[in-house]
Amino acid sequence: MFSSVNTCWTLVGAFLVYFMQAGFALCEAGFTRAKNTGNILMKNMMDFCIGTPCYWIIGFGLMFGGTGALIGGFDPFIQGDYSHLGLDIPLWVYIVFQTVFCATTATIASGSYRKEIERLAPKTEVFEQACPLFVPLVENAFVSPDDPIPRLTAERYLTPIREAGVDTLILGCTHYPIISETIRRVMGENVTLISSGREAAKSCRTVLEENGLLCDGKTDGTQQYFVSDDTESFYKVAELFLGQSVESCVECIDIERY
Repeated sequence: MFSSVNTCWTLVGAFLVYFMQAGFALCEAGFTRAKNTGNILMKNMMDFCIGTPCYWIIGFGLMFGGTGALIGGFDPFIQGDYSHLGLDIPLWVYIVFQTVFCATTATIASGSYRKEIERLAPKTEVFEQACPLFVPLVENAFVSPDDPIPRLTAERYLTPIREAGVDTLILGCTHYPIISETIRRVMGENVTLISSGREAAKSCRTVLEENGLLCDGKTDGTQQYFVSDDTESFYKVAELFLGQSVESCVECIDIERY
């Protein structure tokens, strides 16, 4: 008997990780020269399109086929018996979940940050680490520095980076600064954390100032947020990001009208 709750949450988690493809695409496009943007976007799409069948043909069997301690077996398109996994969710749900992690993690290979950093500072040694679980943790409010779940996740992802002796860590996703204190504790006080979102905002301000478009700051601005889905979920996530309540300025709209 399968658990309907675990099945639903596994599929939700898979969707959130898959949706990171769009985030990676926009992030990498922003750190790539204009002439290469089309190539980067196509590369992100092809990562998933090619990575998925490759994982089904080779990867899943190597990871979970058989009962070996270190490696599984060759099971093209996952036809074997996986009852030894003891799953309380359907096997196809588990396959989808593992597939999106495999394909999404592969998007980091385009190395947009690495290329831009090496262009600006050729002598800098750059290390990269995909952290796909950080996003669903933030969006489900697992953000407390004392919570063992984000701490253990951060230790799993960041220990190799810390052991490499890095002195600066770029948080390459706008979700990551929400758990920056957890990341700081794992990395240590001697490592400087850089928020890519904050730096992008600073660059935007500079561009606005140079073109005489920056508000003079003498009048109070207003906020209005339009969402096409559940407003309650948006309240929670927005408050995590903005540090203030947005309930009074959120409106749900029918996206089909626009």
